[in-house]
Amino acid sequence: MIFKLKNRIGSMLLFTSMMVAFLMVMALAVAQVILIEIRMGNDFASAQKAFYAKQSAFELSFLNRANSSGSLANTTQFLGSLSSPFSASFLFNSIGQSGIVRRDGNYFFTKPMVSGCSSHSLALKSDGTVWAWGSNNQGQLGDGTNINKSTPVRVEDIEEIVFIACGNSHSLAVKSDGTVWAWGSNFYGQLGNNTTTASSIPINVPNLTDFKMVSGGDSFSLALKSDGTVWAWGWNQYGNLGDGTGGLLSSRSLVPVQSLINDVSYASAGMYHSLAVKSDGTVWAWGNNGYGQLGNNISGVNFNPNPIQVHGNNNLGFLTGIIKVDASNWHSVALSSDGAVWSWGYNSNQYRLGDGTTTSRLTPVRTLNASSMVGISTYFAHNLSVNNMGGVYSWGYNSSGALGNGAISISTATAVPGLSNVIVISAGSEHSLAVKSDGTVWAWGENGSYQLGDGTTSDRTTPIQVHGLNNSGFLKI
Repeated sequence: MIFKLKNRIGSMLLFTSMMVAFLMVMALAVAQVILIEIRMGNDFASAQKAFYAKQSAFELSFLNRANSSGSLANTTQFLGSLSSPFSASFLFNSIGQSGIVRRDGNYFFTKPMVSGCSSHSLALKSDGTVWAWGSNNQGQLGDGTNINKSTPVRVEDIEEIVFIACGNSHSLAVKSDGTVWAWGSNFYGQLGNNTTTASSIPINVPNLTDFKMVSGGDSFSLALKSDGTVWAWGWNQYGNLGDGTGGLLSSRSLVPVQSLINDVSYASAGMYHSLAVKSDGTVWAWGNNGYGQLGNNISGVNFNPNPIQVHGNNNLGFLTGIIKVDASNWHSVALSSDGAVWSWGYNSNQYRLGDGTTTSRLTPVRTLNASSMVGISTYFAHNLSVNNMGGVYSWGYNSSGALGNGAISISTATAVPGLSNVIVISAGSEHSLAVKSDGTVWAWGENGSYQLGDGTTSDRTTPIQVHGLNNSGFLKI
């Protein structure tokens, strides 16, 4: 890892100690969204040290506020002086060209993201705006209409967003002030505003503050608070809200309820089950367990409304060392701090687990050919991962091209050709998304509802670049 500091500050000893400290932090970092404030004047050395001490390995949101002695010029100069791991390097390469100057004079930018949904797609630009394209029958694009969009449109009425996610036909976002916003389908209360009325523009989820991430399930939503608690709302037939209730077709909560778990660093909502990583690297699961997707060596049990700990490989002990999880419909995926990928649940005839077999697993198995990974994503029957060199891998099943290499099924993690320098990935139901370090967005797979954003409804078996607003140029986030 090479650090290029435009402003040499202090002695070589200071620089060496900073590098060692930073590498130690990165080795132990937990992947989560972190909001960082640096009150900075002209003391770049102190500001750099503070930033490196708090930086996370993969998921990153960054907010810089210059104090009374700092100017916008100073702020951009400071950002330009930073070096970073590959997974976040694009932020600093593009600063000065993206981001916004807030009304109070402070400079704001966030880590770009994409989120693949059932039949629509979301993108978070580094200036904190959200863009959407694809199916819009429930207002899930947030542009005030119910008309499908073949290329990206801006989501109305929200800015300074630091995290996005989507469910089946609804969308979620977290603002820099920690509030949560939702739009789209609301039949089961998945917007959390105590109604069942859909909304084509973002609405604030009441009484939620100090949140840092969200995740959308089929018809429910999860949100992770900065204090490590998880809150959930929407459909709850399988106990997927994790509050100890559920079991009836009519089970739901129109307002957020607290899940029975704490000390959480990452959470994911699947179709009918939920996953969470605790700060100690253990994994917990709740909700539907018909195919062993809870990873507790039991299957066929209709649901478990209380969080239970995921067991280890071959049912030995418990799964540990995990930094991120992603819940699909009938299987689950986890990323460990050493770059390995683990999977469990349904696997019959679809290779969802990537272990080279079609055997369903009640406890985690290692996904083959997946090493040095820094990101994972899964939806329905296909999976994606990205490694520390920016290469994208896929496995599982998809007949619409979502694996990215022309295959319908792949039994182990296999490289997606034609993609490099990728920093963010997201699997939709039948399509896939990726962001390169230059901020361009790429998509492949099913496109019947315009979810690839290229102005057509043609499925793509290999990655194509997402177009810009009104089909002009290309989207860059």
